[in-house]
Amino acid sequence: MRIALLAHHARPTGGQDRYVLELARHLSSRHEVHLIVVRAEGLRGEPVAVHALPLRDRPVVWLTPRYARAAIRLARRHSFDIVHAIGGAAPGANVVTAQYCQAEWQVVQQRYRGAEGARLGGWYGRLTMWQALRFERRAYRHPALAAVIAVSDRVGREVCAHHALDPSRVATVYNGVDLDDFARARHPDARAQVRTELRLPPESRLALFVGTYWRKGLDTAIAACAGLSENVHLVVAGAGDGRWARSLAQAAGVGSRVHLVGLRRDVPRLCAAADVFVLPTRYEPFGMVIAEAMATEVPVVVSGCAGAAELIRHGENGYVVERPDDIAAFRAAMQQALADPSAAAAVGRAARASVAKLAWPDITRQTVAVYERVLRGHG
Repeated sequence: MRIALLAHHARPTGGQDRYVLELARHLSSRHEVHLIVVRAEGLRGEPVAVHALPLRDRPVVWLTPRYARAAIRLARRHSFDIVHAIGGAAPGANVVTAQYCQAEWQVVQQRYRGAEGARLGGWYGRLTMWQALRFERRAYRHPALAAVIAVSDRVGREVCAHHALDPSRVATVYNGVDLDDFARARHPDARAQVRTELRLPPESRLALFVGTYWRKGLDTAIAACAGLSENVHLVVAGAGDGRWARSLAQAAGVGSRVHLVGLRRDVPRLCAAADVFVLPTRYEPFGMVIAEAMATEVPVVVSGCAGAAELIRHGENGYVVERPDDIAAFRAAMQQALADPSAAAAVGRAARASVAKLAWPDITRQTVAVYERVLRGHG
């Protein structure tokens, strides 16, 4: 099978970019795989043909239409069996993965407003949202589209509702997890190392937050930590308005207990060092990092709107708080996860067992099954 994967980037950072990279790597063992991207990073010698388009990747409003035109033009020239795009990246693909639903995110933005989130309503934010919605509509309503892969049942329902898709054309295939990389035993010294790097006492308890600050609910995480023991520290790996985050931490009285460590490539090590993972996300079609934390046997506390919450049985293999702004409920769940190390370890073991089915070879096989239905004319 000759497959083209179309996305702006394929690289080890970011959930969507990692999805493209890992799918390309694993598909290449049995199929001819081409990446049509602006930039690809992280390939390990796999036989993947990379077509790097000569485009700058900023600003996004400049890149989006240029990438879409160039990528589809190149894909048509090569006559691939499967042209697989991410969301609205390239209208005209016959398979699209719904890693996101821009139309639903617009609804969520209107529901939640915060000091940092309010900036998303500025003129540039409105322009990028309008453009993203336009390309998303074009992708899902294009006559070439044969099948949609949704990364959770939740996002599958969202794209069907917003874009009038027939649910029979939508298959849920969760994002994958590298079970070897995200194995606690692979990082035996992480607990001590991370505490030393942060200049914290060895007995400190670490809550880990990974992601963009406002959308992933950093304000809720900070407020929840404020009511926990003083030996609980919040490690924040991600991107956002640092001044906003530090001001929230200072106002909550936990300025010295919130550590902004920026975008990281050592998330597996950070997970192995953590006592609890917290993500009060406001919108999350899946949440690859949630599954990765579960694979590292870390008790996770996440909001019910996360697609990965579909994998969690509250109190057994993690904790789900329905509302992302329910500070008291997040604090209580985090406290429960931190209270009893032996119980936490049992939750962690159950969490890893729950995501064992998300190994990338299995996710790749499920994806290929969608391709085969498309080629048989049963998208």
